[in-house]
Amino acid sequence: MEIYLDANATTPVLAQARTAALEAMAGDFGNPSSTHSTGLKARALMDAVRLRARRVMGAPTGQLLFLSGATEGIQTAVLSALSALRTRRQAGDAAPALLLHGATEHKAVPEALKHWNALLGLDFQVLAIPVDRDAATTWTGCAPTRRAPDWSARWRPTMRPAS
Repeated sequence: MEIYLDANATTPVLAQARTAALEAMAGDFGNPSSTHSTGLKARALMDAVRLRARRVMGAPTGQLLFLSGATEGIQTAVLSALSALRTRRQAGDAAPALLLHGATEHKAVPEALKHWNALLGLDFQVLAIPVDRDAATTWTGCAPTRRAPDWSARWRPTMRPAS
């Protein structure tokens, strides 16, 4: 019996999920944005799945996106968060001057942070939170009563007013 431990990129598909996907691909394959009968049928399936997912996750409101994979999810999350920070800054709210990510994050996380930070013209500093040899973070935050660790002494996480 083989034991599969490489779940970073993919995992075995649950039998129920495979069956549902095959049924959808065979019978409900239309573009859910189209107004013809096949598209409307696909849209009804997507709406039903979205409603079921909301119930399972306990998330009755907000956007619920279905994405093709982790990289797309990371890009979407980072762009959404940085766009919201840009909107806050443009509205005159203070915005953080520093973006932190875990040093053990997939390389797509820091790369997305750097890319969208530059493209949106935010000028945040992007910094990895270091980990020890057991991959545990060596810093959990910089509370007002706590001195920042040496590695972050040159990075003062202050709030920047809108430009």
